Amino acid sequence: MLKIKLCDLKNKVAIVTGGSRGIGRAIAYALAKNGTNVVINYIKNRDKAKEVAKEIKDLGQDAIIVQADISKWIDCKHLVNEAISAFDRIDILINNAGITTMKSIVNMTIEEWNRIIAVNLSGAFYCARAVAKYMVEKKWGRIINITSIGGIFGFPEESAYSASKAGLIGLTKSLAKELTPYGILVNAIAPSCVETDMVSSLPDDLKARMIIPPIGRFSRAEEIADVVVFLCRQTYISGETIMVAGAL
Repeated sequence: MLKIKLCDLKNKVAIVTGGSRGIGRAIAYALAKNGTNVVINYIKNRDKAKEVAKEIKDLGQDAIIVQADISKWIDCKHLVNEAISAFDRIDILINNAGITTMKSIVNMTIEEWNRIIAVNLSGAFYCARAVAKYMVEKKWGRIINITSIGGIFGFPEESAYSASKAGLIGLTKSLAKELTPYGILVNAIAPSCVETDMVSSLPDDLKARMIIPPIGRFSRAEEIADVVVFLCRQTYISGETIMVAGAL
């Protein structure tokens, strides 16, 4: 019987947007444990980003931190240029950075809508566009978009967030069809609520109304990171959205 050989991630280079905390931090650490060097993107919390870089270096891998607002094309180009300058390659892109605002459609401002779409959806496109040429040259790459079950089911009072995450699923399918022939596999992961700083900072009454999956708890960032590593090592999965939602 033919044995399928999974991809070795040793000495690969990954960019993780929003990599200083929460899901991004867990992803960066999980990739490093599998031998990957990591570019940690952050926008404000430099100290947290430096902590992640130190953790990765303690594992024996290399890491750099790069400040960039991924809602801006010029910043995304800067992020990728810094990665190329440091490592001379980009193998993996994890589009993880995301924001939300809990407001009804009548109370959400146009500025809030535009900002959420810019970070969650446009930022993923900008980063993918910036790395694609390097991956095409090497005929190998992995792009993984962290979407949400909100992009599948829709969340009340989170129209911008749900729309942006649904857009990520469409972007994933389109890029997979375009880039897979070049050896670049593109997939998405759709978690339910994850135990992160974003969730813990929500008002208690809102957290009480959040849907608990049948498994009886929210997911953990490390569980999302495990699926990221799984997808990076695969050779035949592309264009898919994998729900990590505890049977919700």
